Amino acid sequence: MKSRCNVDAYQLKKIVGFEDGLKRIADILLGLILLAITIVTFPVVAILVWTTKGPLIFTQRRVGLNGKPFVMVKYRTMYGDVDDKKVSG
Repeated sequence: MKSRCNVDAYQLKKIVGFEDGLKRIADILLGLILLAITIVTFPVVAILVWTTKGPLIFTQRRVGLNGKPFVMVKYRTMYGDVDDKKVSG
């Protein structure tokens, strides 16, 4: 039985290998672009958070895998005294 495709397995593997390499290059370039944006953005966010009342970094104890506690560290995204305010309603 004759195949309907004129491309043999070796040629097909070469094409797929080229596409994999092209995808790898695109992934690296996109990663570098996003890293450059992040490097510029994080200090701006840090300054904006720092100018408001409260600490720059927010830490919280959480429970992780198998009940093991860990400390989560992130930029503070709320006002520093939110925990002290009472919720009415």
